[in-house]
Amino acid sequence: MSVNLYHISRSAQPKSRLFTFRNIAVMSWDMLMQQNLAKYKLVM
Repeated sequence: MSVNLYHISRSAQPKSRLFTFRNIAVMSWDMLMQQNLAKYKLVM
């Protein structure tokens, strides 16, 4: 049982790491877009 859990956690780890990386990228992209929108509104 513990071996199965170990294998599951090991196989799930890279996916979750990739998922968190994608989340960080999306969050930083959203922040950039919000900053650009704020600058655009200031220009307008």
